[in-house]
Amino acid sequence: MTEEIELPEAVDRAIDECIRENVLRDFLMEHRAEARAMSIFEYDQERHMQQEREAGIEKGKEQLLHR
Repeated sequence: MTEEIELPEAVDRAIDECIRENVLRDFLMEHRAEARAMSIFEYDQERHMQQEREAGIEKGKEQLLHR
């Protein structure tokens, strides 16, 4: 069974793993807070866009039904 974790914790774990594996190590060590914030913001933006698309589809369906 897969463990569910919150997005901020997942981002922290990913950053820690990248640093351990020497992936963008210097950058992440210097700009960890900015990388973390941007990762969370970008994720939320994508989620918001998906919700907007879904709401638009529902609105279109309702408009077709009420013609």
